[in-house]
Amino acid sequence: MRAETCGLVVVVAVLSAAAWPALADAPEAEKASDDEPQLITGTLLEETPQERKDKYWYLILGVANVWPRLDESESEINRDINGLFGNVFPRWHNPTTFKDWRDDLMLWDIHIGLGRSLSDHWSLFTTVGAIRGTARTKNDYWTLGFPLEVYTKFERKVWFIAAGADYYPWGKASLEDATKGRNALTRRLYAARPYLEAT
Repeated sequence: MRAETCGLVVVVAVLSAAAWPALADAPEAEKASDDEPQLITGTLLEETPQERKDKYWYLILGVANVWPRLDESESEINRDINGLFGNVFPRWHNPTTFKDWRDDLMLWDIHIGLGRSLSDHWSLFTTVGAIRGTARTKNDYWTLGFPLEVYTKFERKVWFIAAGADYYPWGKASLEDATKGRNALTRRLYAARPYLEAT
């Protein structure tokens, strides 16, 4: 009987001793967990799959018809060339200039850039480009009975860098499932939406 009693006492003592460190460390562990930073997540702070889909980079490559004023260059041409030679040659023809190109919608630039879509309604972009060309004119005149050929040549070289933003009031264009079965051009025209750009 004594042996059984002692055995019982030993078992209880061992279990108590094994459980005591865990019970003793419990307040410290609870305190340590309280000191650790807590990560709080919520649906309002997380991006939806559609928001992540709307954010992407894209390449810009294109041409644009430009309409510069050209007042300074035109005034110099009229003063130094047309004004001078117009008094010498009675039938003087004004040479073709870049203002004439502009009025005839012949002045174009080429540009390349990089854009970033921020959402379905906003995008930012930056581009670099150039305008280059040579306007040549040849006219024949008679001076004192002698033929005379007059050549004029104007060159234009312009480099530029620009940045801007696009705003899509009705969202960006997308090819809807409803347009499947139509040709590629029709689908894109059907999906086109107006937007505003500031640069």
